[in-house]
Amino acid sequence: MWKPTSEESIQLAIDERTLLESSWLDVKAATGDSDGARRETAKDLASFALDGGALLIGIAEDKATRSFSLSPIELHDAVEKLEQIAANRVDPPLHIRVVEIPSQANSDEGYLYVEIPPSPQAPHMVGGIYYARGERTTRRLSDAEVVRLHMQRQVRDQAADRALRELIARDPVPLESRQTGHLYLVGEPLSGSGEMAREVTRSLNNHLMFDLRQVAERALPKDLREIAPSIGYAQQLVRRARGAAFSSLENGSRALRDLQQDRTMVDVEVEESGAIRMTFGRATDLSGRGESEVIFDVLAVANALRLVHWARVLSEKTDYRGAWAFGLAATNLHGLKSYQAFAEWGFDLDYDFYDRESYEATTAAHVSELENSPGAVADRLVGGLLRGLGTESKYSEHLGGRSA
Repeated sequence: MWKPTSEESIQLAIDERTLLESSWLDVKAATGDSDGARRETAKDLASFALDGGALLIGIAEDKATRSFSLSPIELHDAVEKLEQIAANRVDPPLHIRVVEIPSQANSDEGYLYVEIPPSPQAPHMVGGIYYARGERTTRRLSDAEVVRLHMQRQVRDQAADRALRELIARDPVPLESRQTGHLYLVGEPLSGSGEMAREVTRSLNNHLMFDLRQVAERALPKDLREIAPSIGYAQQLVRRARGAAFSSLENGSRALRDLQQDRTMVDVEVEESGAIRMTFGRATDLSGRGESEVIFDVLAVANALRLVHWARVLSEKTDYRGAWAFGLAATNLHGLKSYQAFAEWGFDLDYDFYDRESYEATTAAHVSELENSPGAVADRLVGGLLRGLGTESKYSEHLGGRSA
């Protein structure tokens, strides 16, 4: 796919008549300031979300001669406006990546190259209508196409749900022996080879696994990285039937060690297929003062972000550029309040108890979103729990949506 890097490269493509609108590229003179113009831009973005594509903005078209010319736009706030269109006018919100290309004559003006990766949440609507990209234009999806695409999405959602069910069933602590609620997280590459992480998990002396852990953990904010039980509790690297794991569990039996409590349990497994499985104790525990049992929502936030970063780094190391399915579940939550709420306000205030026994959420994301907006992906996993506890504002810094 052609990707412009400068005004000169755009002009060269125009001069050589290789700049052509296609099923993966559309050119526009401007994003537009009117409601109708913003709607048209939203339709263009949504149409590319099925198979991926790009918009090049700042190019005028002479339809009579089917030729193009440079028409640089004001760059001030242009990226933010596009991201707002993708977030607010496309349903579900669409992840895009926008690159500014300044004009040589005036750096305040230039062009926008907008990459729209294939969306695992496609199809996307604008104004209640689903769109797709034709050979050179945007077209409306038929009802039959929409049904088929939603069935494909359902299959992807089921992949994460099935992985969660299997992980919960493999919990090494018998239900009757658990002292705390447990947290489970899964990541599933949706288009991998089935052995994409074989070299990583079976590397000589497992140096690639240690490197994966180091790079991914470094990306976590320090205040979340050290939430107990942290990855540092998993001091041994062990081989598993399907890959390798950092674990605090007894090697071989995959059970708690003698005198170990399940609140200190950490097990992070990477399979040869690239699948990631994480199990943590202490989704619930006694409060710091030992007075009441609470939900450790901060642990869920930390590990939702941890899962996203592990998937991102693993994708980089295996050259995987597809989509991921993710899932998160927490147990034994009914009738408890947030640790965050208790730590700040105590239980004297009229604050909500969680009214469900467990929490589950799944989502999907393309690798480009893991790279550019990890907090947005993590928010789709853990945001429902935080809203149920009333603590979503406490984590907005870490789950704050799109990055530049």
